[in-house]
Amino acid sequence: MTDFMRQCEMERARPDGSRETTTSFIPEEFAQVGRYLKLKDNDQWVDGWKVVSVGARRSKKESNDRSRDFLRQRKASDV
Repeated sequence: MTDFMRQCEMERARPDGSRETTTSFIPEEFAQVGRYLKLKDNDQWVDGWKVVSVGARRSKKESNDRSRDFLRQRKASDV
């Protein structure tokens, strides 16, 4: 198990021929430009994501601590 996560930009081809992109922190061992990955989305694994760029590095603990900050902020601020 890795102790660090890397922020990666990834893309994949959609069935209709368009391109889809996403940015996410993934374990450092998988953060290699050109590598194809499966990502989990709504409890389903989606294949075909290609790592386009690798950026910021943070500890797994920090990444986990920050992962839900946005949701907590929204719950606190939405009326």
